[in-house]
Amino acid sequence: MTRSHLITQLGIDLEDERIIDTIPVPVCKFYRPGRHRGFVEADWGYCPSKDWYFYGFKLGLCMTTAGIPDFL
Repeated sequence: MTRSHLITQLGIDLEDERIIDTIPVPVCKFYRPGRHRGFVEADWGYCPSKDWYFYGFKLGLCMTTAGIPDFL
């Protein structure tokens, strides 16, 4: 089953709106700023909902208003 066939069967292709949610994935906390050389792609960030700084990645999810995950 291909992705386009699955999208058509679930009716995702008919919806216009998407919800994007992100969550931080820390590699190390802010109190260890000098020990982050192992991850070149990671960067410093701030999470306002948790009220802390982190060094790591941001994981994102795009979904329909019905809660079905979708790819952009």
